[in-house]
Amino acid sequence: MNVSFKSFITLLNSEYRQYTYQQLADVTSQLAEMLEAGVDIQLSFYTLSKYASGKKIFRDNKWRQLLEDGKELSTVFKEYRFPKLFINTVMSGEQSGSLYQSLFLLADYYNKLAELKNKLIQALIYPCMVMLTVLFSLYFMLQYVLPNFRNLYRGLGLTIPESTKMLFEMQAWLMMYQHQLLLIVVIISLFIYLSIRITSIRQYLLWIGLYIPGIKFLVRYVNTHMLVMQLSMLIKGGVSVQEAFQDIDKLFSGPIVRQVKQMKHMVLSGIPLSQAINSINCFDININNFIEMGESTGRLDAAFTSAEVYYNQTMKNIIQYLMKGIEPILLLIMGVTVLFVIISMLLPVFDLLETL
Repeated sequence: MNVSFKSFITLLNSEYRQYTYQQLADVTSQLAEMLEAGVDIQLSFYTLSKYASGKKIFRDNKWRQLLEDGKELSTVFKEYRFPKLFINTVMSGEQSGSLYQSLFLLADYYNKLAELKNKLIQALIYPCMVMLTVLFSLYFMLQYVLPNFRNLYRGLGLTIPESTKMLFEMQAWLMMYQHQLLLIVVIISLFIYLSIRITSIRQYLLWIGLYIPGIKFLVRYVNTHMLVMQLSMLIKGGVSVQEAFQDIDKLFSGPIVRQVKQMKHMVLSGIPLSQAINSINCFDININNFIEMGESTGRLDAAFTSAEVYYNQTMKNIIQYLMKGIEPILLLIMGVTVLFVIISMLLPVFDLLETL
């Protein structure tokens, strides 16, 4: 059965479209403001379909037909394949009669995620530019400069030091397999792109990261950050903790769902949340401090709100520390590599100058 690459990607993302966090935040905040001001829902969607981020999402008229048929707003978003959390929150707002408040909570939630994403991208731009510049310089030296020096040294009959021989052998090997290496780079780049774009691949990578020393703590922080942000938003929207856990497994995807379902069944069967979350290994253990405090005071809703503030700031700090560490490490590696190439390339010249 022949399936095109585009069809394969569509199949992987068939359930939910890949809207950006900023798109979701803009659409939600604009819709909430119009509904709060008393604007008719059809006129609100018409406005969204003509301006800003909503123009890309609601450019067809399916929303008009659905609303004219008396469908709920959550049904419209489900038709446009919005995220599960988005749909569940809108549905909760419809049931509790606080729709636009739920939309404001969603806007705040996606604005926070967009802010984290933008910080990460901005922090990566400079190291990536430096790395690309150095890699281009190294390729130019290996492709054009080193062969000329090798021919020069042979013509002069100079003794080649071991480090220079190793450099020449490395250059010959890289040039021999440059097409295969380029193919590997393309495959890795494609895999990284698909990991960013396709939720299922990204979730499997996060699951694998739970078993890698040095990385698992970061993956647990990411999972915990998502958990507390989602639960906090649902609770702020009027959903009880018990009701929020009814569909908690639907907020995640990939292998982690099995552990989340295990935690869900334990909570719904009456086991304290602090014990249930401690029985699985996909969340940060520090979350238990917030949950135990909430259980002892009978204010789990406030506990998740406090945890949201804590983990949101923690994730910002982690990104900041990682980026501060990545930049000097990259510069150090690239600098040592360039220094090794230059010194090894010029060693025979130094030996020649000493004999003169």
